[in-house]
Amino acid sequence: HNASAALVEERDGRVVSWCVESERIDRVKMSCGCERYDGEDFSPQAKSAWIRSHKRDLTFLAEHVLAEAGAGPDQIGQVVLSQNVEPERLPAWLAGKPVCRVPHHQAHAALSYYTSGFSDALVIVCDGSGERLEEGFETQTAWSCEGGQMRQILGTYKRNTYQMGIGNAYELYTYWLGYGYNGCGTTMALASFDRGTPLAADRLFRMSENGDVFLNPDFINVEEHVKRCGYQKQGTMAYNQAHEAMLRSVPLPEGYRLRERGETSVQPAFIRMAGDIQHGTETAVLYYLECARKKAPHSRVCLSGGTFLNCNLNSRIRALPWVEDIHVPTAPGDGGLALGGALAVYFSDHPLCPVEPTVYIGSRVKPVLLSEGDSLTARSLTDRYEAAAELLAQGRLVGWCQGRAEFGPRALGHRSLLADPGRTDTPDRINARLKHREAFRPFAPAVLEERFFDCFEGEMPIPFMLETRQVRPAWRERIPAVCHVDGSARVQVVSEKNCPEFYRLLKAFEKRTGLPVLVNTSLNRNGEPIVDSAEDALRILRKGMLDCLIVEDVYYGRKEEGAEDGKE
Repeated sequence: HNASAALVEERDGRVVSWCVESERIDRVKMSCGCERYDGEDFSPQAKSAWIRSHKRDLTFLAEHVLAEAGAGPDQIGQVVLSQNVEPERLPAWLAGKPVCRVPHHQAHAALSYYTSGFSDALVIVCDGSGERLEEGFETQTAWSCEGGQMRQILGTYKRNTYQMGIGNAYELYTYWLGYGYNGCGTTMALASFDRGTPLAADRLFRMSENGDVFLNPDFINVEEHVKRCGYQKQGTMAYNQAHEAMLRSVPLPEGYRLRERGETSVQPAFIRMAGDIQHGTETAVLYYLECARKKAPHSRVCLSGGTFLNCNLNSRIRALPWVEDIHVPTAPGDGGLALGGALAVYFSDHPLCPVEPTVYIGSRVKPVLLSEGDSLTARSLTDRYEAAAELLAQGRLVGWCQGRAEFGPRALGHRSLLADPGRTDTPDRINARLKHREAFRPFAPAVLEERFFDCFEGEMPIPFMLETRQVRPAWRERIPAVCHVDGSARVQVVSEKNCPEFYRLLKAFEKRTGLPVLVNTSLNRNGEPIVDSAEDALRILRKGMLDCLIVEDVYYGRKEEGAEDGKE
């Protein structure tokens, strides 16, 4: 799952990169590389069936990345694969090229370290499961990195799939809560409602002196349940209905219960469960981090693996008194493995040098011509920023596609749905028309860098929606659409340097409204990957899920809206 292809190259003493996840091209979220899906059913069942019957080789993905880079097969000097990629899936034109493999956790660690800009750092990797090595399956690892060299200092390995590490435990609770595969973000959002005393973390996890952390079988014994059921997992965990059903059948501790389809999440039992696993996860990761620090007392910390998409956890780590700074790559999950593996191999025989910012390194978007009978209209804009700001100030839901796509699962102003944060009905309108998410889940704010401290409390976070901050009380009524129930927000900080196009739009919106903030969420339907191309975005507009779409400097709207829409 999460197949991706990356290309790295040294130019004038810096490493530049291109990276595209398969899901952006084949339109199957968390895909392993399939034929393109053009259906309308994005349910887990539909995706699972499509993956099983339409898996293909990775030629299309490799060719796409080469085309984006303007490179040819003859320019490829080294091929890097994850440990579990079948060689027969490689393009025929790579035959004869030198091939090496990079283990799963090493690729995760390399991505975070080499994109951090830190000369030395302590790197923690935590996810569901990595490679199967002699010691077992990689679960949590720690690395000491200095001067471009990486050295593993801790490793936690599980005996089998169902001995559960930190990431597995969070997934288990997410299945119990009914959010399914890839639903951990919803569990995190629900945990913010918890005001009670959480379960003691040492009841939930066994934490040994050598740093190993596993789910406590005296509290929840998944392995024993699997043995009793005689269950044997087939295929990956991605949209695996049998795997999910088996985990939902694990006996729950006292006070917990399964959330059934259609039940509201905001109930005491479910809130308690979400709060317990969030608190337990934070405590367990901090314990593991302290164990690693005893072996390598660096003051800067790099984090990778899907567990570190948990923004509240990342914020807890930054707040530790000994931590000088933290870094999480924009794709800490498995979609980042291709780039992490490439960087690991590159720096294995090259001196440490800067890596160009790895945010907007995907496909470049291009406007398209509409056919004569199309239900949409298109026109060029002389100033796309002023036009978009005016539409947003009017309360429109605006699709905004610019430049190269973001790397990772967050829309960061290049493939975004934007809206006015000052309207209390904005989240409901987005959900009713496009996202169809649980009402309690918050939408994220994008804020001008120079206005961050005016609107939010605490230190400046990682810019790319990877930490949470409290909205200042004076601003909670001004930007209600981005305030979570606990007053927090998952903030994107936008500077002229890191995203000049989005920065100009935010400045134009602030000039009109006095608000240096926009609602920024990914441009996609529920269960579908973020759009990659103009054609992907236009499908959403044609279904009436947006008010308008701006691709580079071209405005697209529906003909029946009239000629005035989109004018400056």
